Amino acid sequence: MTAPAVIRGTLSEIKPVKTRSIWQIVVEIPVEQAQSAIDTLGVPVPGKERWVAVALLDAASSAPQPAPAPEPDKPRRRFQDLPRSQQAGMRCEEPEFASWMKQKNPGAWNASGGEVAGAVRWLCAVNSRAELNTDPVAGRLWDHLNTQYLQDTGRMATDPRSAA
Repeated sequence: MTAPAVIRGTLSEIKPVKTRSIWQIVVEIPVEQAQSAIDTLGVPVPGKERWVAVALLDAASSAPQPAPAPEPDKPRRRFQDLPRSQQAGMRCEEPEFASWMKQKNPGAWNASGGEVAGAVRWLCAVNSRAELNTDPVAGRLWDHLNTQYLQDTGRMATDPRSAA
């Protein structure tokens, strides 16, 4: 064999072919080398297998890289120290808060079409919970609503996310 029989590329993907109980390995080569690859390997023909080999060219550059060091955990902020919009977003994810809103504020609940975030916006007279951070009246309305929820559910003293 006088012509080189090696195609240099990068391993870009390996995936199972479930219907054939095999794995496919995808090697990418620069477009400038495509013709050389075709000349060396030929073109795949359905029903005619042509066996080739795959070899690692530079073991040093392809050694497993260490995983990046995890970022240090940010200190958790207390619930009352979060922006009001974030507080409201977290509360709106709580099923108990949604039940409380439906029971204690049926007008807001119905006006919002049964959406807890919509009921909060309706009660605080805002179009977006982000306004809880910038509108002082809306912010006070949210604080009152959250405090009322904690008092009514008996969580005022025990909830680490209480507004006290």
